[in-house]
Amino acid sequence: MRIKHAAALAATALALIPSTAAAADAGCAPIDLDQSTSLDAQCQDLPTFKASFLNRLWKFNGEVNEYDSATHSMDMTTTEIADLPARFKSQDDDLLDQETHVTYGPNTRIYGPDGKRVSEEYLDYASTVSVRGRLLSPRRWFYNEDGDAIPTVRGKRIKIAEYGDPVSGQQDEQDAAPAADQEQPKPVEQAQPAADPTPADHVISTHDVSIWIFIGVGRFDDED
Repeated sequence: MRIKHAAALAATALALIPSTAAAADAGCAPIDLDQSTSLDAQCQDLPTFKASFLNRLWKFNGEVNEYDSATHSMDMTTTEIADLPARFKSQDDDLLDQETHVTYGPNTRIYGPDGKRVSEEYLDYASTVSVRGRLLSPRRWFYNEDGDAIPTVRGKRIKIAEYGDPVSGQQDEQDAAPAADQEQPKPVEQAQPAADPTPADHVISTHDVSIWIFIGVGRFDDED
């Protein structure tokens, strides 16, 4: 009887011990870790943050690199986390001047530079933005095509600070640019009309028209 009882206790104890796979699925702890604490191999290359930092909404300011309406996501280079208290100053060391992946819902409120609400399509013309959102814990970050973990923010509200050329074509222009050491004839500068960013509901307002004029005409006036 004692042998059977001991065997039952041993089986129960083994069942309570998480397997290696289960431990790996748990990901990295989203808190500051003591310097003497060793990290498992999965978490060694990822930064750590205070739980109080991850639990708060911050304003992430930066330059837009790419926007995808299908996945409701945007890639930006974070240049500032606004109004960061002194006790959190070290928390942005791994975030500033780095690529940041922003995700948001289809009903997320998006505003133009004048504070008026605009449709999601206007993000294609955004040059700089201010995203109010929460930084996800590193174990939930987005991974790019190279397998690198990219800091990921869940956006709650997005404000377009400035408009520029459509971001969807910026990367194509960079890829097509000739090498610096190759002499190329200087192309004649021509004004390219902006694509029609008609709102998703196809209801065009005077506000939409004013933005189109700014995007398609205003930026060329500045060059004179």
